[in-house]
Amino acid sequence: MNLKTIPVSVIIPCYNCEETIERALHSVYRQTCIPSETIIVNDASELESRQAIVKILASYEKKLKNLRVVHLSRQSGPAIARNVGWQASRQTYIAFLDADDAWHPQKLEIQYKWMRSHPNFCLCGHPSVWLQSNHGFPDLPVHYSCSRITAIRQLIANRFHTRTVMIKRNIGLRFKQGKHHSEDYLLWLEIIFSGGDAAYLHVPLAYTYKPQYGSGGLSGDLWKMERGELDTYLQIYRKGHISLIFLFFLISLSGLKFMRRLLLTYYRGLPIISI
Repeated sequence: MNLKTIPVSVIIPCYNCEETIERALHSVYRQTCIPSETIIVNDASELESRQAIVKILASYEKKLKNLRVVHLSRQSGPAIARNVGWQASRQTYIAFLDADDAWHPQKLEIQYKWMRSHPNFCLCGHPSVWLQSNHGFPDLPVHYSCSRITAIRQLIANRFHTRTVMIKRNIGLRFKQGKHHSEDYLLWLEIIFSGGDAAYLHVPLAYTYKPQYGSGGLSGDLWKMERGELDTYLQIYRKGHISLIFLFFLISLSGLKFMRRLLLTYYRGLPIISI
C-alpha cells in the first residue's frame, strides 16, 4: 500500500535509550502518513549504549524515509538536543517524540491535516495517555473537538507535552539552553505571548510508558519539576508578560499542584524524594 509522504520532520532526542528507541521508531514507521525525515539526536550516549542504538537504527534505514542521526560530542540535555534536530530539519513542520514514548498510527495524519486546514496556527498538541504495557493502543474517538489555547489557559496548566506537539519549523523561538526542567512549557508560553496561535485537539495520539509523576528520570524528580515551573513563571514575569500579582497567584497555584503530585506519588506506593 502506498502511503502519503508529508512535509514533517520527526525529532527524537536519545540518551542511553537502547531499551526503548525501537518502540518509538516502530510507532513512526507505522504512521498512516509518512514523515519526510526522521532525525535522531544522540546526546552523547555511553559507548555500549551508542553501539546498540546504531545497530537498531540500521535496521530502520530502509523502513523510514530519510532517517538521519546527529551525534553530540557531549551530553547537553533534551533542550539542546531538540534544538540541534530543529536546526538540521528541512521540512515545513516538526513533530517531537521522546525515545521512551510512542505515537498512535494516525498521529501525524490527524495533526498534519489539522495544521494544513488552519494555517494561522503555528502549533498544536493533544492529550497523552499512560500505558502500562506495549500491547496495542486504545481506540480513537470517532469525533473530537479542538480548543484554542490562550496565554491565560496555558499559564494555568501546560496543555502540551512535547511528545504531542506539531509545530511550524520557521518559528523563531527555541528551547532555552541550560534549562533542564519545564523548558518546553517556557517555549510554548513564549510562542503564545509573541502572538502565535496554539490549538489543543481533544484526541489522544501519544503514549508514555511511565507515570507522569513519581517515576524515574526527569519526570520522576518532582521537586526539580516544581522549581523548573516556578522558574518559567519568573521568566515570563521578567519579560513583562504578567503582573506581579498574577505571578504570586501562579506560584500559589503551582504549590497546590505540587502537593497534589506528592499525594499521587504516595498513594501509588512510589518513593517521594527528599526536599
